[in-house]
Amino acid sequence: MKKVLFGLALLLGLTAKATSAPLYGYVQVTTTTALTPTLQNGTINVASGTIKNLKVTFGVNASTVAASSATITNTMTAGTFSGSGASLTNIPGANITGTIAAGQLSNAILLQSVLQNGATFYVSSGTVSNLNATSLNSTTIAVTTITPTGIVGTTTNNNANAGDYGEFISSTVANVVLSGGVFVNIASISLSAGDWNVTGQAIDVYNGNSASTWSMAVSVNSGNTTSDHVLGDNVLTGLPASSSTNSSLTVANYRLSLSGTTTVYLKISETGATLNNGTGRISARRVR
Repeated sequence: MKKVLFGLALLLGLTAKATSAPLYGYVQVTTTTALTPTLQNGTINVASGTIKNLKVTFGVNASTVAASSATITNTMTAGTFSGSGASLTNIPGANITGTIAAGQLSNAILLQSVLQNGATFYVSSGTVSNLNATSLNSTTIAVTTITPTGIVGTTTNNNANAGDYGEFISSTVANVVLSGGVFVNIASISLSAGDWNVTGQAIDVYNGNSASTWSMAVSVNSGNTTSDHVLGDNVLTGLPASSSTNSSLTVANYRLSLSGTTTVYLKISETGATLNNGTGRISARRVR
């Protein structure tokens, strides 16, 4: 009988009074009302007003709290949440745990945590500031500005990997027999696509003969093909070795910008009735 009277009171718009008896069915609160009874297998629908000290226990017969809008001034605790989080702000990073699904972060996102191995950080637009990475593995990393003091070189006696900035390749030979009046390949190296600084050092080694002139070249053409030879750029000429000293010539930092794998040659040409031997080194450093 009490249940029926209470339901009629709600339908007539009467004020709900605190009671220790359980409430059943549909309860609508339109004023600031303290509900001390237990709602069993029903719904609280808040049209307006304030609910204080709300405690909901979800069991097998779960209750539902439906509100068109609500303000919670203190702590709200739940086993799980569902729905849109579009309006959530100022979430402390230390309180975010678990896995964040692949997605896109908007501009002005401050990351103060560490991405673990295998994690992916994707930025479609915006700015990444103060990026500290042990290693970056990517096909393309577009960087507008790099402060030189922020680039840390190797701290040991190792070599840059093939294709990496700073890759170094060299070849050295000794005592190659020359041929009069034509360029002979002394040494060669194979360079993959990229921008390279190539250095060639050639030595005319005295062997008892008396040559008259000699030249050296760094070229992408083998042997006596001289279509890319430019005197003073990748070709130098000097006096040959004599009984008192050998003669050397060096082409330093000759730029080669290559679109594909290319063989680069160190070449020597010498003229005279009798010829000396040639030796030398050709090397290249990838600059980008």
